[in-house]
Amino acid sequence: MSEEPELQALQTRLDQLTQMTINLIKERSRMQADEADWKAERVRLRDKHRLVEQRLDAMIERLKSLEQR
Repeated sequence: MSEEPELQALQTRLDQLTQMTINLIKERSRMQADEADWKAERVRLRDKHRLVEQRLDAMIERLKSLEQR
C-alpha cells in the first residue's frame, strides 16, 4: 500500500504538467496572434510612411516651382 501515495503524487504532478502545457499552448496562440497584429500594423505604417513621403516630395516640388517664377 505504500505505492498509493507515490501514485497519487505522480498523478498530481502529471495533472500539473498537463495544465502547464495547456497554459503554454494558449499563451503561444496569443503571442502568435499578437505577432500577426504587429506585422499588419507594420505594413500599414510603412504604407502610410510612403504616402507621406510622396506628398512631401510633391509639396517640395510645388514650392520649388513657385520659387522659380
